[in-house]
Amino acid sequence: MWIDPSKPAEHAVITHGHADHARSGHGAVSATPDTLSIMALRYGVDEAAPTSNAFGYGDGFEKGGVHFRFHPAGHVLGSAQILMEYAGERVVVTGDYKRRPDPTCAGFEVVPCDIFISEATFGLPVFRHPATQEEIGKLIQTAQSHPDRCVLVGPMRWARRSG
Repeated sequence: MWIDPSKPAEHAVITHGHADHARSGHGAVSATPDTLSIMALRYGVDEAAPTSNAFGYGDGFEKGGVHFRFHPAGHVLGSAQILMEYAGERVVVTGDYKRRPDPTCAGFEVVPCDIFISEATFGLPVFRHPATQEEIGKLIQTAQSHPDRCVLVGPMRWARRSG
């Protein structure tokens, strides 16, 4: 069993639907219902297949004596931290996470643990993300200024700022 495997695995536990975490070709997939839906759209994965295991936040499963449970990561729709408990030890593995409230997904939940493992693509202090309300304001202003056009939200290029 692998969490966010980069190659097809017999059993994959997926933290969220971004391409650097969720891939196709796995034998079985365990993830939140929203992540399974995103994978179904991106990769044609059948979210209702017997090999797809949907777990809500706070829910999970047991494998080899290890208890797995999904908790909100606050990163994107369906993103989860995976809590693994075994013999009194608690390990949390998460892909990306976001502590700032985001109206598009469940908020980050602090999960007490002994070990915390995370990807931190933008974890360095040189990265400064704009305030959510400021960015939403820009989108609304653009849509109102050009009602005859579509507003496309795509990948952002984060500027590195010093200080």
